[in-house]
Amino acid sequence: NTEALANKISLSISGVAGEQLVRALAEDEIDVDSGSACSAADLQPSHVLAAMGYPTTGHLRLTLHSGTTRDEIDSLKKAISRAIS
Repeated sequence: NTEALANKISLSISGVAGEQLVRALAEDEIDVDSGSACSAADLQPSHVLAAMGYPTTGHLRLTLHSGTTRDEIDSLKKAISRAIS
């Protein structure tokens, strides 16, 4: 698909529940989602991710914008490291 959005990042972390990671990052005031954007309102495991062959647990979806700074990305990396350790 050539019409993908360049500001979306999707990643999966083995052994980590996506919703738990979302809640842990929310404590650091970092707003992320779990699952695919196609089924964001659905609390069930994403059929879209499964159909693509991706894990449906431990999934994190991030949206960057033109004002996202390197410091914000570094803070995100540190917060994810804390949340999964």
